[in-house]
Amino acid sequence: MFGKSLCTCASLILIVLLGTSYGEVSNILVNPGFESNLTGNWTARGCSINRATSPAPHSGSRSGRAYSRTDTWQGIQQDVTSKMVPGQTYIVSGWVRTDNSAGSTMHITFEKQDGSGTHWDWAASGTASSSGWTYISGSYTLNVTEPFGALFVYVESSDLNNIYLD
Repeated sequence: MFGKSLCTCASLILIVLLGTSYGEVSNILVNPGFESNLTGNWTARGCSINRATSPAPHSGSRSGRAYSRTDTWQGIQQDVTSKMVPGQTYIVSGWVRTDNSAGSTMHITFEKQDGSGTHWDWAASGTASSSGWTYISGSYTLNVTEPFGALFVYVESSDLNNIYLD
């Protein structure tokens, strides 16, 4: 079921909808492989971002990079407010890397703003380093208290080194 889509999109941050029959699988992110311009899709979260060619991307010719980070919550994000449905569970995965040779804990995180306030949830976590790309995956169920304000997905790490995402 998931094999075909995951093989096609293995190098992407992948957020897929688990339909009722688990048959419908689609990536809801815009420019998930960072091959196109970042304008209108990926944005900086308290730091600077760009499309990087070094270190070598996991696949394709570019990866996303967050740099000049001064706090661990800073990274690269995308607004998914209008793309995710309350009550649905999503598979979240991606390839991550850092400049830290000793390794950093990386998280794919959701920031949700709704009637109960602002909440941050780790959907996927793992240890990445400068020696190569690390695949992390998990799931996220969107539960909302009305009114639903905004939802962002982003990558952060346990230290201030550059973050790479592909």
